Amino acid sequence: FSNATESYNQLQFGEGYLPSEEIVVEELKKLHRSFTSLARDIRGKLEELIKSGKSSLHDIVTFIQEAHFGIKGLTRVKTIDELFDAILPHIDYLDCELLETIAEKFLHDD
Repeated sequence: FSNATESYNQLQFGEGYLPSEEIVVEELKKLHRSFTSLARDIRGKLEELIKSGKSSLHDIVTFIQEAHFGIKGLTRVKTIDELFDAILPHIDYLDCELLETIAEKFLHDD
């Protein structure tokens, strides 16, 4: 029965057709890659802000704490890498509200 369904799908959608489960998996992989790239870009932009003196790590950490994301141990953070090590367990490609909030606050165009 599944072979008949596959044959029907190939006739209907062409030889390159992927069953919907495979399409979902591929789209999730693309989403994960995009998220990883976005997180890396945000980290880099925040690091630039800190180096330029336009913002401080303390400002960013305080903002995250005040935004009530429930992340413990941020007061011990000394570098942007440590900050991202602390927040990465709280974000992923399906829930990136924290990254969005940080970007809206610190990476807006002046």
